[in-house]
Amino acid sequence: MGLPAFRQDGLYPAFDSARAYRCLLPGEPENVMRECGISSGEPFTEKHIQAVWYDPRLRPVELKTVSGARVRVIDCGEWNFGAGPDFLKAELEIDGVVRRGDLELHLSPSDWIAHGHTVDPLYRHVIAHITWFSGTRPAGLPIDSAEIVLGDAVPGLRPETIDLGSYPRAVFPETARPCLDCFGDDPSRAAALLGAAGTYRLRMKAGVIRRELDEGADEEDVFYRLCLGGLGYAKYAVGFRLLADKIKPVRGNTREEFFACLLGTAGLLPNPDRCQDDETQAAVRRLWDIWWQTGNDLISVPIPAGRGTVRPQNSPARRLAAAAGLFNEPGRLLSRLIAIGTEGSEWYKRAEKIFLEMSAWKFWEKRNTVHSSPGRSSALLGDGRARTLITNAVVPFLLAKGIFPESRIAFLPPEDINEAQRETAFRLLGRDHNPALYAGSGLLLQGLLQVNRDFCSSGEKGCFYCRLVRSYGEQAV
Repeated sequence: MGLPAFRQDGLYPAFDSARAYRCLLPGEPENVMRECGISSGEPFTEKHIQAVWYDPRLRPVELKTVSGARVRVIDCGEWNFGAGPDFLKAELEIDGVVRRGDLELHLSPSDWIAHGHTVDPLYRHVIAHITWFSGTRPAGLPIDSAEIVLGDAVPGLRPETIDLGSYPRAVFPETARPCLDCFGDDPSRAAALLGAAGTYRLRMKAGVIRRELDEGADEEDVFYRLCLGGLGYAKYAVGFRLLADKIKPVRGNTREEFFACLLGTAGLLPNPDRCQDDETQAAVRRLWDIWWQTGNDLISVPIPAGRGTVRPQNSPARRLAAAAGLFNEPGRLLSRLIAIGTEGSEWYKRAEKIFLEMSAWKFWEKRNTVHSSPGRSSALLGDGRARTLITNAVVPFLLAKGIFPESRIAFLPPEDINEAQRETAFRLLGRDHNPALYAGSGLLLQGLLQVNRDFCSSGEKGCFYCRLVRSYGEQAV
């Protein structure tokens, strides 16, 4: 059941190859094949558990061992990408006693034996075995090692709410990578893998949306939250999704009114005294007037930012100005996208045009920030971001609704290539590969992201412990 090769006519393999891609991933046999259609959601992996443990925003403050001892995390440890336990040099206080050592994280207690840790001397200094599910204490676990069931402490946490790509990635080894030997000299094999991975990724996204809709979520609200998260870029994506939960479009609102409420709730309303010209100062004062009149009963929720800097053209205030044009009238954007149908090779261009038209706002496009004076025009929403929203919000939403033919995803337009995609392409295809293999295909770019998520940043102990080539070989037999 290996992945089919790239076809000579330039089309991607049958989309059931996403089933084959799912078989490359680790998991229980009875769960492996359930992803053959639109999924009910993303599977939980060890990388998710590592992210929950590593991130103090996700890790519960109140923890206990299986035996009931209280646990206080003094230092969660160093995320280990080499051989050995998942976290090194951790420091825990267990029932008032401080312990220092290593931590190993698994889905289930039985994984300790399944992964061969019982006889591995690298695991002798594990002070805590942290699992997502409960179970029988495994034989061979160090006698003084505590057991912590993390899943019991964060009930209801869904894996799709965790952005795995934002957590530490494995470092490239200096020696040749096994995936390069498998895919580097065979573009058709690499294209087949990426096409299947991209299809799998979009099915997973659609599955998450389908579950929300099946649970009674409002369609327009789900679509609005998806798009607002996409407008936030990686740095502000989580904050923008939180903002979408607080501020909803209200019928009859003007664009300026909606913009003022978004800025005010996000704590981003600028100081008018810092504006560099009278026109901008007057506009900012109007935003403040609107906020005090219509939004002063709302609780301000400053949006959290990720690491790194943001170019002025991508500032959160400008992104929210684009959002105000797309969503100040509830349902208008979604209705226009559905109205253009889903057939024909020009669908993506028509959808992109709708995003660009509705987000345009000349006043703010002439200012890089809300404080700056007018200058050279810069679109609030560029072509690349419009295509990103189409790929990550519109298409999965329409797939979940069952009104978008899956065969159309073969023609996804390319997005701007990010660092995770470059990293994965370098691993798979080598330093001197030709980016033309994937750069013109949104589907293959999505595939690069999924391979990165599942393998390159999966929490495995380096490339030579990676399952990709081994699993691919097993499926190809």
